[in-house]
Amino acid sequence: MVDYGAQVWAWIGRHKPEKVVGGGQATVKLTLGTAGEVLDASILTSSGDAALDRAALAAVRKASPFPTPPPGLTAQDRVFSVPFLFRPR
Repeated sequence: MVDYGAQVWAWIGRHKPEKVVGGGQATVKLTLGTAGEVLDASILTSSGDAALDRAALAAVRKASPFPTPPPGLTAQDRVFSVPFLFRPR
């Protein structure tokens, strides 16, 4: 599970939002299917800026599909909370 979680984080890192104005942190709750597809993505904790929240969700959707989870992971093992930290430019 830990290894797959690291893969998910790295995968999102390759698809991080670019050209975002403003700063803040949004946390996305992400649920993946057995083939690595996004079943659900929602804002768990808002940044307080709707544009940043949309950018975080867009990054998750852009990253889909994710690497295929290893066999034996439960549905709960395929749920992640991913923080997106946006630094002001």
